Amino acid sequence: MARFLLEYEDLWDGTIFCISRAAAQPISAVAGGQVLVAQYPTENALIALVGGDGGYPLPSGKAHA
Repeated sequence: MARFLLEYEDLWDGTIFCISRAAAQPISAVAGGQVLVAQYPTENALIALVGGDGGYPLPSGKAHA
């Protein structure tokens, strides 16, 4: 992801969700958008952050795989 952002950082203004601060650090250095880190480095905490119950709702009307 960090490599992608280095190449296209001027085009990116979205939100990146990371499971830990360690995962977020290289991305934060190059991300033009917002970087959010899960409260705990667990899958459930990441799911909660993305929209399970963590306060960041998924956009309505869009399909997610």
